[in-house]
Amino acid sequence: MPDGRLMPIQDIRLSFDNGDACDLTIASHGDGYSVSMDYRPKRSAAFDPHSGPIMNNAKEAFDFVLKIVLGIANLCGGKISAVDNPCNAELLSAADQQAVLESHGVSAPIAVNGELNA
Repeated sequence: MPDGRLMPIQDIRLSFDNGDACDLTIASHGDGYSVSMDYRPKRSAAFDPHSGPIMNNAKEAFDFVLKIVLGIANLCGGKISAVDNPCNAELLSAADQQAVLESHGVSAPIAVNGELNA
């Protein structure tokens, strides 16, 4: 950022029942939020990393990328089995993540800093 402050980001790791993995990064740009993903199938070539457009909020960014992730997971035969926020949930709370996941029919435990969301 021009004023020397660090850009707030949140990493979210998705695990799948077939061994696939996907890393998401949500970034706050001050005027909006962006999201990027890196989906790594266990049994085939990796997909190119993807970045989405600037969104109004982190929940909207997560919803946007989750639609893409679920499409890839469907092609690879996997379902999200766990969600991990290894470095806090600064931009998108575990409760908001749960709401977005449930809106797509996904039920998976969500951890923040290794602690499962109660």
